[in-house]
Amino acid sequence: MESLHRDSIAVEDAPRQNQKRNTSNQEEVTRRMIQVHTHRGKSLGKGLACLGSLLAVFSFLVLPWVSLGFLGGYSAIQIVLLANQGTQSFLVSSFLWLELACAGGIGALSLIALLKKEIEQAISLAVILLGISALLGLMGMYAVLSQYHFFTVPFTAFLGIGCWWYAFGVALALIGGIVQQVVLHSRP
Repeated sequence: MESLHRDSIAVEDAPRQNQKRNTSNQEEVTRRMIQVHTHRGKSLGKGLACLGSLLAVFSFLVLPWVSLGFLGGYSAIQIVLLANQGTQSFLVSSFLWLELACAGGIGALSLIALLKKEIEQAISLAVILLGISALLGLMGMYAVLSQYHFFTVPFTAFLGIGCWWYAFGVALALIGGIVQQVVLHSRP
């Protein structure tokens, strides 16, 4: 009688043990999937920040920031190098150098983040701050230029494609920093 009772208990416990094994297997699979997605998210964030910074630096150095029609277009580096020694020109060239420094800093930090895993969170925060600074500076430049006119045409009408690609690149880098920050904070 006792052996029958033990056998019936063993038969009843078998589904519970299988359920516990299935639950632990599901938890392990879920944990592994989260690790894979976290790694991909961090890589995506670093990649976007690096790509955005490269685009911003390229647009600063090569693409025309000022387009004067048949008179030609001038990249930001050409504008800086052609600036006069006057007060207004000094401010413009200083501003443009800061924009280049922000874009280059984002790129350098993105590359450092690929090598230094222990400081990823601080680097992604710095990338976000540099991206915000660069975009706010660009918006400030646009606001200042919109106040000046050449006859009835605002100076903002002369902004070339380089300025807009720079803004896109910095925004892309900012999104990369935000993605990286979100992924770092969503770790289980």
